[in-house]
Amino acid sequence: MIKLARRNAKNKNLRPPHVAFVQAGLTKTLPIASNSIDCILSNCVINLLPLGGKTSLLKEIHRVLKPGGRLIADDVCIRLLIGERKYSLSKDIRRS
Repeated sequence: MIKLARRNAKNKNLRPPHVAFVQAGLTKTLPIASNSIDCILSNCVINLLPLGGKTSLLKEIHRVLKPGGRLIADDVCIRLLIGERKYSLSKDIRRS
């Protein structure tokens, strides 16, 4: 998938530092400097992680995003029961 993304970027004349693709373990420290990324795109990945993995990943995303940076997450959102409260992930998980 990364090879395809790199090829597509090259075809559009997009090169570092304007665009970069990194393959990394999602529950490990990302090989990216803190406060260095403008935008992160996640497509149907976060829902596959266990709760602890989601927490680790979101902390890493927060670490690497520049102030005012954006996370664009396209994922499966369902209603689920967590403890005694029902959460709708699409409504209750927000970055202020």
